Amino acid sequence: MLRELPKPLVNVPSISAVQMLEVERLMVSEYFLDPMQTMELAGRHLAHLARLLFLKGRADGKAISLLASNATKGACVLVAARKLHQWGGNVRLVLSHEIDEHEALWVRNSNARRQGLIIVEPPALGGNLIIDGLMGLHWPGDPSGRLADLIEWANRQLSPVFALELPAGLDAETGQQRRPCMRASATMALGLPKTGVVKESARAMVGDIYLADVAIPQALYAAPGLELKVGAIFAESDIVRIR
Repeated sequence: MLRELPKPLVNVPSISAVQMLEVERLMVSEYFLDPMQTMELAGRHLAHLARLLFLKGRADGKAISLLASNATKGACVLVAARKLHQWGGNVRLVLSHEIDEHEALWVRNSNARRQGLIIVEPPALGGNLIIDGLMGLHWPGDPSGRLADLIEWANRQLSPVFALELPAGLDAETGQQRRPCMRASATMALGLPKTGVVKESARAMVGDIYLADVAIPQALYAAPGLELKVGAIFAESDIVRIR
């Protein structure tokens, strides 16, 4: 596990949102990888890097607001919330939808419920850190309703924002900033960075970019239709910095 911030890597390929759909299909149908294992890895890395980057290496006593969608990104954030809570963090979990629309994720992350994680409306202040797990790679159009409200709330805070995969409101393919768009201090991508995240036009919203190993085989990336040449990116650590 990463103990200090690494020097940035170079020559890491990016992957499009369309290609990620094929990766996700192959993970299940050809490589028989458990999506729950992937989410656990992602959430564990997210919590660890948050602790290292923004909490001075310790979560205990720190106020952490986690914004969770009712989809896969939200499930990863639930894992991170469990970890940060175990490490003594003052975790405030803010859901993007009504609780019954998150029910499947709560069942699959039952430890979060048993630990009594606090579910709140956005607090008055963001605390020591805001973790953004609101919008996935394939979101169409501008954020609206509660999603837009949560993005605008986060952007008003003095707290740093740490985004999973990409800041909410950023187009994963083009890097276009939708309205509103989350402004992150750092972003942690999974497996490979998404095309829009590494666009120069997205730099102000993405911040520093880190990459976490979620056990996607190199051979999978090389499959027909993808043909991505991915080397041993994680040879020294399961979290690396790419910018």
